[in-house]
Amino acid sequence: MLRSTRIVRELLVDNLSTAANAFVILVAAGVGRRLGSEERKAWVEIAGRPLWLHALSRLLLVPEVEGAVIVAHRDDVVRTRERLLAESLPQILVVEGGQERADSVALGVAAVPPGSRWVLVHDAARPFPNPERVSALVRVLGTVPAAILAHRSVNTLKQVSPHGRVVCTVDRETIWQASTPQAAEKFTLLAALARAAAQDLRFTDEAALLEWHSVPVQIVEDDPQNVKITTPADLARHQPRSPASAALRLGHGYDIHRLVEGRPLVLGGVQVDSPVGLLGHSDGDALLHAIIEGILGAAGSTDIGEHFSDRDPRWSGADSRHLLAVVLDEIQASGLRPLQVDCTIVAERPRLAGSKSAIKASLMTLLGLPADRVAVKARTNEGLDALGRGEALAVHAVVLLTSERTPE
Repeated sequence: MLRSTRIVRELLVDNLSTAANAFVILVAAGVGRRLGSEERKAWVEIAGRPLWLHALSRLLLVPEVEGAVIVAHRDDVVRTRERLLAESLPQILVVEGGQERADSVALGVAAVPPGSRWVLVHDAARPFPNPERVSALVRVLGTVPAAILAHRSVNTLKQVSPHGRVVCTVDRETIWQASTPQAAEKFTLLAALARAAAQDLRFTDEAALLEWHSVPVQIVEDDPQNVKITTPADLARHQPRSPASAALRLGHGYDIHRLVEGRPLVLGGVQVDSPVGLLGHSDGDALLHAIIEGILGAAGSTDIGEHFSDRDPRWSGADSRHLLAVVLDEIQASGLRPLQVDCTIVAERPRLAGSKSAIKASLMTLLGLPADRVAVKARTNEGLDALGRGEALAVHAVVLLTSERTPE
């Protein structure tokens, strides 16, 4: 089993208890000259989506994240807001960035609502943060004043003279490579930024700034997949291959749950206004369960019952969005990712016409897909059988996965 999957399950066992909630500052104002693109870095696309939107979609999956501010280049503020509207994310704040990174971070932190204590600063150039690792980062806040994601150095490190000669070999056991998000108390970070600006000092990341400001910084181990896109080679490595070299996988998922009084009705991670809900060991989200089944089928894996047994108390009341995150983590390690999903909800009650747009928006975020690759349909069963009598709700889901690996 993947290490990151074990991490997710450990979090679920702990019932997702949190020490804090946090607001994301997504820094997307840089030009990115080393990338060699005519487009500013944050708007360079992977699989048809800009880097900042990949990062935002993943960060919004973190249960402890209560909102986000995007710090955009002054020429990108309007189109960023327009893209957020198209992605059904109008609640995300957008502010204009500054001349330097520190200026942009300060502007982003200043836009955070007054009631939010903690902030997570993330680079838009890191499009693939692991939501479970970000959750672990937030969970240490309150016990420490600041924390960052980082991963151990796996290479042998050499200290080199200006003439290119090895001076010594560095003990890599004490060396960690910093990534983002980097977390801190909002007012502590603002104070450090103001003090550094007054002295005209610049730091390469928030951790270095906080260290200089005498704030201890805790390390939380990151996922190696949280890479930074800096050069054209970085971008090329993460672009999907052409259809001629990509494998397509098709899967079908089905789930049915009894409708009962006293349970919330959750579909696609959205709580629907309804007098009845779905009976289940977890939250009973039949839509996400059907999608998970479709993903597992397309990947040639075992069914959802073997992944998350209803005999296992760890999954009692579990949020199905996190079950989906586990499965997506597994398939991505095999070079697979969702390409399209088509869902049909069959129910006599409640009527879902008013909820379909919110459900679709949630699926777009959870799966990292644009609007034209997610379909959510609802129909009745014309009064036939248990579905028609309003005793149950069922979902069919067809899922298309794509592989960036050449089939053997």
